[in-house]
This record gives sequence, C-alpha cells and structure tokens, in this order.
Amino acid sequence: MKITVRGVELIKHWEGVRYRPYLCSARLFTVGVGHVLYPLQGRLPLDQRQDFQLQESDNRTFSAEEVDGILRSDLARFERGVAIQCPVSLTQGQF
Repeated sequence: MKITVRGVELIKHWEGVRYRPYLCSARLFTVGVGHVLYPLQGRLPLDQRQDFQLQESDNRTFSAEEVDGILRSDLARFERGVAIQCPVSLTQGQF
C-alpha cells in the first residue's frame, strides 16, 4: 500500500515545508519536510552537532520538485516499514 496524494498534502501542511536547510531543534541540518541531510550528524552528541558544517552544495534553496522527490523517497522507506511491521490488512485511512 502507498500513501495517497491527499496523505502527502496533509503531511506537508502539518509538518511544514522548508526549501532552505536549517538546524532543527535536535541541531540537525534539515530540509524539505523534516529530511535530515546528514544522518552522521545525528550520531554526534547533542552538544557537538552545531560544529557540523553544512556542505556548500547544500547551502542553497531547493526547488519544489527536489523537496517533493526527497519526501517521496523518505515516504517509500516508511511505506516499506509499515508493510513489514504491520503485516495485516489495513484500510487506506489506517495506513
């Protein structure tokens, strides 16, 4: 099962969309709809994360198409996870 277009719209509405990288409250460089740019940064202790440098290639405004593509890729990973961890029939609303 896959998330619907309406489901994606709801996620974007409630989570918000950012086209420029920013440091989230966990001090991780994030872009789009909560996409962490550097997973390695998340392995650092919280007090060392602010020393992590934003790569020059990411210091820009991402296009709507790029953000949507990143979100789709992230959602595909979670769709697979739901299928594995919840191996029962779900309605679209439950999914």
